[in-house]
Amino acid sequence: MNDYTETERIGVEDLPDYLIEGLSKSKNGNAFSEVNVLRHAKENKERALLESALIKTNWNKSKTARQLGISRPLLYALIKKYNLSKPDNAKLKT
Repeated sequence: MNDYTETERIGVEDLPDYLIEGLSKSKNGNAFSEVNVLRHAKENKERALLESALIKTNWNKSKTARQLGISRPLLYALIKKYNLSKPDNAKLKT
């Protein structure tokens, strides 16, 4: 593991290959396209965690927020951000 000081920056070259795989380089060959790799990976993980917690609590938002350690307003904002909705035709865990 690298130890970085406050003045050092983590660059794309420090990321694991699986995060940067498939991204194309820009015209100058140095910078990656406008896709923010870290943000994309974080959002994918966040969405998966959110969906899993909602299913485990049968979409009980109070329980889900407590389980995730976040406020209910933040939970509602994340549900909206990821355009999640309670499945009406799927059998939920009881």
